[in-house]
Amino acid sequence: MELDDLFASDKYEDVLKFYDSFTNKEELIAWMRNRPSEKANIKVVEGDTKCVVVIPTKDFNGKLANHCKEIYKGLTIVFNTSSGKYWNYARAVNQAYEYAIKHYNPKWVIVSNDDIIKIDNLPGLVLELDKHSDKALIHIEHNHNNIFCISKESVIRRLGMALGIIDSTRHKLFKKFGVKYIPIPIERKRDWLFYNKVSEPIRNVRDMFIINTSFFKDKIFDEVFINEAEDVELSLRVKDNSEYLKDFKVYCMQGSSLGNDKLRRLKSVASLVYLQEKIKGLI
Repeated sequence: MELDDLFASDKYEDVLKFYDSFTNKEELIAWMRNRPSEKANIKVVEGDTKCVVVIPTKDFNGKLANHCKEIYKGLTIVFNTSSGKYWNYARAVNQAYEYAIKHYNPKWVIVSNDDIIKIDNLPGLVLELDKHSDKALIHIEHNHNNIFCISKESVIRRLGMALGIIDSTRHKLFKKFGVKYIPIPIERKRDWLFYNKVSEPIRNVRDMFIINTSFFKDKIFDEVFINEAEDVELSLRVKDNSEYLKDFKVYCMQGSSLGNDKLRRLKSVASLVYLQEKIKGLI
């Protein structure tokens, strides 16, 4: 199997073979940089254009997308329904964002996942944005925790893996590719037995955030990331030029699009390797 097919496989053993194909992080990151991407497939619901919504989704007429059409009713919504084995969340968002900038030139862009349940007072949120036009990015409250710390594995975790109590598969890959820093949500209190914080708490963009287009002329996310950690890197990049609006709240599902299983965590190693390169100077 080719490297692209191994990485895209739904078999755990194939993904392990993928990582075995590289001898160091430079080779892995070079593969990531050269990985093809899917073409955009843009579909638009017309509305107000001062604030435009961009949403990557699998099915424009599906249940999730149709619910988003109701939530964001009145605003222009740019859906990107690109799909395939090269699908990449960062690229899908950037494609929709580029389309929105080119065709509507909005002042604000809401970046939203398609699994949003509801947003408290969306009209009020849109009106509030212009009070914060000096900020590059706006966070709002989430119904699940979106605060993380950059962390390192603790002695207890390393001991547990050495004794075979904890699965050491990812740790072996971390060691091979030089992964030292891992983003851990602060709500997972049990994890703090196994990780030591090395950064202050940082608010993650997560499922829905708002971009001031004056600060992002073309792309939002770094497209080298593959469905993991692009949100962490963006959150770190703008942490000193963002605003948190606690009076507005978004409710969303977790992991409904990509899942959160053992296979996804294994695939996430590639992006965590790349994050090590990007994180320098940001913490």
